[in-house]
Amino acid sequence: MVYQSSTIDLKNPKENLEIDGQKIEIGIYAHEQYEYDDQGRVTKVSYLPTPTQLKDVRTDRYEYPANQIVHSITYPNGSESKSTATVNEHGNTVNPTSSYQYEYNSDGFIVKSTFPYSWNKQSFGDGVAEYTIENGNIVKYTTYQPQSGLKSTTLYEYDLSKPNLPSIYWFAVKKSKNLLTRMTLYYGSSPANGSFLFEYHYTFDSNGQVKRQVEVDYTYAANGSKSRTSVQVIDYTINCKE
Repeated sequence: MVYQSSTIDLKNPKENLEIDGQKIEIGIYAHEQYEYDDQGRVTKVSYLPTPTQLKDVRTDRYEYPANQIVHSITYPNGSESKSTATVNEHGNTVNPTSSYQYEYNSDGFIVKSTFPYSWNKQSFGDGVAEYTIENGNIVKYTTYQPQSGLKSTTLYEYDLSKPNLPSIYWFAVKKSKNLLTRMTLYYGSSPANGSFLFEYHYTFDSNGQVKRQVEVDYTYAANGSKSRTSVQVIDYTINCKE
């Protein structure tokens, strides 16, 4: 995958995109290559050179003994690091020292979690996050901090005719079934005091696979004014085994 953005210090190669009737210059800031085993599990991630990083950054490798993931990193200077994580019955990694607690539904989606947060220089562990799942898609995500009263809501919209992009890391939390087209985030009880909008546009190859995702981010002020904050592009090359 090649990542491009309008918010970085651009260097060649660069490209012009037309967004909202304006030409936006984007430049590459990351290039990653993935390899998988016969079970679809990622085994190697190569972080490749880019115009802003002319040398290889690092290489990650993954091994899968029973109920575990061994993650090894090789750095450009030849040094290495290794860590091991446990995988639960839902296929997600488990950190035994984490303060986060999760509840799953019968389909393997996280539907509720508790999390720690700080307020008035004190630490609390009663933060609550909840997910609403409909037809295999996450359509709503809310967080609430009882001590501070801070609440956030994220709403998701999808193209129900298109499958979602394949998961890069199978041990990550379960993804929605369909292709994301819009995400809206606001704080408080409604978007009346302002919100953040993330729109996703796609182009496809001859096999119907996504070859480019363009994310355009906007901020809406309380008075209804709209401003574009960033544009990010991901180019995919997806090779599926027969």
